[in-house]
Amino acid sequence: LAMIVPFAVAGVAAALNTSANVTIYQRLNDAEWVRPDLRSISRATLTDGLAASTSGVLGSCGISTLAATGCPAFLYNREGHGESDGCTWPRPPDFMEIEGRDRLPEVLKAAGIDDFILIGHSDGGTIALVYAAEVKTGVRGVIVEGFHVFAEEVVRAGVRRAQEDYAKGDLRTKLARYHGANVDCAFHGWAETWLQPAMKDYTIAPLIPKIEAPILAILGTQDAYGTLAQIDCLPDLARAPLEVSKPDCGHAPHEEMEPEMLALMAGFVARLQAPAQSP
Repeated sequence: LAMIVPFAVAGVAAALNTSANVTIYQRLNDAEWVRPDLRSISRATLTDGLAASTSGVLGSCGISTLAATGCPAFLYNREGHGESDGCTWPRPPDFMEIEGRDRLPEVLKAAGIDDFILIGHSDGGTIALVYAAEVKTGVRGVIVEGFHVFAEEVVRAGVRRAQEDYAKGDLRTKLARYHGANVDCAFHGWAETWLQPAMKDYTIAPLIPKIEAPILAILGTQDAYGTLAQIDCLPDLARAPLEVSKPDCGHAPHEEMEPEMLALMAGFVARLQAPAQSP
């Protein structure tokens, strides 16, 4: 495989320092969370809920997955995150479609990547699904974790809690370590976008039947940013081969159940790499 794409996603996605939303979620759940050592990754693409998703299998889990599968990775910061250009907020309600349909293809083309697996966490998972549905080119398979097929009130409630911490707590200081001058873009570009009235009706359900590549969908049973309805709708919508996992954990299964998720993802990747069997 030529790459793994997650923010973006990844991002999956554990501790990828180039992700935005993933970083926000991780810092909210674990104040001691630290960035991983990514020096061992020579080339590949991990994008996640925050890195444009797209989400990759992030952090130590991502590094372990690369080692287990032999897949390289390509990492980049989505607009408004890390050292990339700043952004204005709120983003348009269809920003995940814009990222998956328009911007991610441009990044892949510029990087010369034409054979890959998309791995996305949170918003990045949604972006990865959009790419697989609308663009399709080059994608062998899609792994999504903590993704959004449609908007739910639990997402907006979680965003409001994060806003309170950002305004009155130390969340801004923590995020600034990862996003520097872009910290307000990264946070408000996520929070204020999800709280727009138009986001109440957000859905990519009509796109799911268009996906042709195999899908591995993972959603924790205790995910604070989405109910199991997000994953339970997929068997009725998907036309592509679908594998579903509902581990007993929260928004970051790769972090909370790393050995199990690593085995699950590596197995999925291995099946995609296996030569086709003769009838």
